[in-house]
Amino acid sequence: MRALLAGGELKTANDFEEAAFIFQHVEDAEHCLFAHVLAMEAVVKGDASARWIEAATLDRYLQLIKQRQVFGTQYETDPNLPHTVANAQSAPFLTGRTLKPYDKQFLPDFVRLDFCVPTLAQQEKNVLFVNGQWWATASKNY
Repeated sequence: MRALLAGGELKTANDFEEAAFIFQHVEDAEHCLFAHVLAMEAVVKGDASARWIEAATLDRYLQLIKQRQVFGTQYETDPNLPHTVANAQSAPFLTGRTLKPYDKQFLPDFVRLDFCVPTLAQQEKNVLFVNGQWWATASKNY
């Protein structure tokens, strides 16, 4: 991907967005920061949908350098919670997720929404859902 970039092969906003997704999933801060820059380039080139990957790469970068995320895009496994495989409509996923470490007060919800990120209230519901607790909570409300 770096060779394609160096060779001028990445041209469109979609090219940069896809490259950002690739680099975001490498497990080191330098690659994640590079992914963030690629995501910013996708937005600059006119891909408004790349705003989410722009936020996610920043959150992931912050976590990799041992800082709190600010948008709330990263649902990491919490070592203090049990990790079981849940099944959501035939798609298994690992429970025991958390948004922590997270500076929930850093940004207002309208900024999160500008970056295609759910509000804090929705993020809290998402955590319950991925941890298999949403159904129990929802059934109490009906």
